[in-house]
Amino acid sequence: MHYKKLFLVLALLSVLALACAGLPNVGDLAGNVVGTALATSGLDEFVQMATMLADSGLSDEAQSMAATMMAGGTAMPLETLMAQFGDQASGAVIYQDDFSNTNSGWPIDSFAEGSTGYYNGQYRITVDETDYAIWSSSGAGTFGDISVEADAVMIGGPEENEFGLLCRFIDNSNFYVATIASDGYYFIWRRLNGGDWELVGMDSGQTSTAIYTGTQTNRIRLDCIGSSLTLYANGTQLIQVHDSSLTSGDVGVYAGSFDVAGVDVVFDNFLIVQP
Repeated sequence: MHYKKLFLVLALLSVLALACAGLPNVGDLAGNVVGTALATSGLDEFVQMATMLADSGLSDEAQSMAATMMAGGTAMPLETLMAQFGDQASGAVIYQDDFSNTNSGWPIDSFAEGSTGYYNGQYRITVDETDYAIWSSSGAGTFGDISVEADAVMIGGPEENEFGLLCRFIDNSNFYVATIASDGYYFIWRRLNGGDWELVGMDSGQTSTAIYTGTQTNRIRLDCIGSSLTLYANGTQLIQVHDSSLTSGDVGVYAGSFDVAGVDVVFDNFLIVQP
């Protein structure tokens, strides 16, 4: 283990020691998972997590995000956590946002059908109309082949909902969106020239046990590479479909309702990786 790896391991263990000592100002970033790691898997696994992260080959930005998840609020098994980042080791992180800065450029709006905006260090979308969808693009740029991912969780409303990620967003009339739902369903949609929503490579929504239901946090990832659109939940591939209608655009987040309004979803740890 070279010095950089050793430093990372020691830094994470320092966070662990401070949290376990109950010191104030460890902060929101060093809370729940530290105790959970000890209670469920012990110190050895925490060290293993730190070592795997140091060995992962990820960029400094991605390592920082993964370390934050490990030490501050994402209680996941080691394999699940590393699966979220391991596939990105060969790519370059080109944008990330943990939504702690309310001036980072995401849309802030409120209207009869819902709202978008920053909320407690996250980005929130509410949908107050039935059979309605609301989305926000990042404004980070125009991308061809891209991988985008984020944490997402329903904090209110019906479990029959959907929320997820945009890619190849040209404007409100042309984009792809891949979504999961709090009742375990998933979908990949496209909208072209302002027309009707169309499922891509699917006759209807499908279900997967890889999706955490209810008010559990899911890590969603969407790869848009060539004509392939691949959706992941918590490190598990759900589906890959093919469509060549759109080749480039922005990325973003999305939430929608079905028969019951009141969908309330927050996103965090948004990441764009160049494959």
